[in-house]
Amino acid sequence: MTSRFWPVIHRASSEAKKATASPISSGRPARPRAVIAATPSAPDREADRPHLVSMLFLDEHYRALHRDLDRIASCAVATLRIATGEHPGDPGLSALVGDLAVRSDRFAELWAGHPVASHGYGTRRLRHPEVGDLELEQENVALADGSGHVLMMHSAAPDSPSHHALQLLRMRAADDNARH
Repeated sequence: MTSRFWPVIHRASSEAKKATASPISSGRPARPRAVIAATPSAPDREADRPHLVSMLFLDEHYRALHRDLDRIASCAVATLRIATGEHPGDPGLSALVGDLAVRSDRFAELWAGHPVASHGYGTRRLRHPEVGDLELEQENVALADGSGHVLMMHSAAPDSPSHHALQLLRMRAADDNARH
């Protein structure tokens, strides 16, 4: 598969090397499968950042963004299983799994099935509150620097409705930035 993302990986790799993200929990050193969000509005303190897997099961607003929530949730649990196997006894992972198992019946059900899988690419079907339905290709790329960081990238097919919607969001963001 030829990636549309290769031209930006070098720049993103430099940023990822500066990050101190944990694979699952906050406040831990960087490890394999760390999630780095290139989101300007993310809280500066790592401890204040919510975990995406928690949001997927516990945050109704975040859940509403996913048109194929069950598939995404299943993938997240299977990937979380890999992380717990790679980092047995990690207190942050244990706390995350325990918290989700208690607070989300769906997580507990999926976790009990013992799924294990890595999802390096696929299609994300999202529902954006301003521009509607989006269909984005996702590709995860492990950085070759040995840091264990993985870049999760999304793109829309050229000239597709999703591509036009992303362009509209980009223009709105530029207008907002120009006003501030």
